[in-house]
Amino acid sequence: MNKNVVSIIVLYAPEKEVRYNIEAIAQLSYKVIVVVNQCEEGLLSQIVTEIPKALIIKNDYNIGLSKALNTGIKYALEHYANEVSYLAFFDQDSLPIGEDFFDRMLSVFQKEEKVGSVGAVVVDKKGASAASSLGVHRVETIITSGSVIPIGVLREVGLMDETLFIDYIDYEWCLRAIQKGYSIYLSDSKMQHNMGDVFVKFLWMKKPYHKNKIRQYYIVRNGLIMLGREYIGWKWKCKHFLKLLYRIPMYYFLSDDKKTTFQNIKQAFNDYFRNKKLYANYQY
Repeated sequence: MNKNVVSIIVLYAPEKEVRYNIEAIAQLSYKVIVVVNQCEEGLLSQIVTEIPKALIIKNDYNIGLSKALNTGIKYALEHYANEVSYLAFFDQDSLPIGEDFFDRMLSVFQKEEKVGSVGAVVVDKKGASAASSLGVHRVETIITSGSVIPIGVLREVGLMDETLFIDYIDYEWCLRAIQKGYSIYLSDSKMQHNMGDVFVKFLWMKKPYHKNKIRQYYIVRNGLIMLGREYIGWKWKCKHFLKLLYRIPMYYFLSDDKKTTFQNIKQAFNDYFRNKKLYANYQY
């Protein structure tokens, strides 16, 4: 157990295996805050009964990933800021590997200067794209799940952008931290995680693919939002503009309901341009 880390997990219609994931994370953490956007009551009761370190915060409806993360962060800052120095974040399908998972990550904060966040190497559960570690190294962005952020950095950089709801939340926070002078690192700790619903080959590339059409809407809309943020560098914008040019036709041509997919993508563009000024700055 690492007495210096409180972990935050957000649940939305999880499978029963989430109990195992939460228990594994709890064994490594001082406390686990479980923020519930949607979950069966029976499963929640089992989590409360079987995992004493788990503290449940239940929302009345799905408030989105970013706001749910912020709910957990605010609770941790209010109740544990004097007891721990770091917060860790996990998706419900993520499972840290090894008892020294946090120890390896926290050592990066000690060795490097002005570190904003440290992430873990993702090993895809489907085995389609298991990542190999290059050792500890500096990166531009990491995913939220498996990341650790010092409480002091969160206070300075700010919380997660609730404008985004889901998708690009991690990228936006990392780029905002970099703009404020912090560095982002990938450690040699490893974590099992689901990268998309399936891996598909479209044109010449094999990429994770989200079948959920609502996720596709947010990926397109939030991608446009990120392109409009002034504090994000042009190199990142160029790279992700090309990703959008790839993703939009991929979503359409691989869809089992092209009419709905087209409408969702159109709605993403409409929402962005209608609310462009509102989306210009992060909100939390």
